[in-house]
Amino acid sequence: MSGLKEVIQWLGARLFCNFGVVEKGKIYRCAQRWRIYPLWLCLGLKTRINLATQENDLQDRFEKWLWGKLGVKYITFPTIAPGDEFEEALKALKECEKPVLFGCEGGKDRGGSLAAVYKFEVLGRGLREVVKDWMAFRVPGESWLKFLFGRMS
Repeated sequence: MSGLKEVIQWLGARLFCNFGVVEKGKIYRCAQRWRIYPLWLCLGLKTRINLATQENDLQDRFEKWLWGKLGVKYITFPTIAPGDEFEEALKALKECEKPVLFGCEGGKDRGGSLAAVYKFEVLGRGLREVVKDWMAFRVPGESWLKFLFGRMS
């Protein structure tokens, strides 16, 4: 690793469960783990998008309560998959108040795909950069890869 950015990304991926920067100062990604809660202090989060839990399950209710107490808007997309709900999550990511933290259970399939599409379609990043990002955060599963390469080709 040659630069500070790579070191921070490497540490973030291990210490904060696939934590990474999608758009500096605005959009961050992560896995769904208890270790993410201190991040709001560092990032000044305004919005949290959860791609991991069923709406109204115990984890969802806890996150709604916690983020509400912290003054962070909380949005849930319970069973996100390629298609309409993915488009809704992408729209929410584009339109929500920033800084925003989003993620799924492992931070590679749903969250990784959302990060990839945002970087490719909104930020205009090339496929090479998007693939490099996948490698840093673990490659999405086969069905997500088919969706992503179909969308980006």
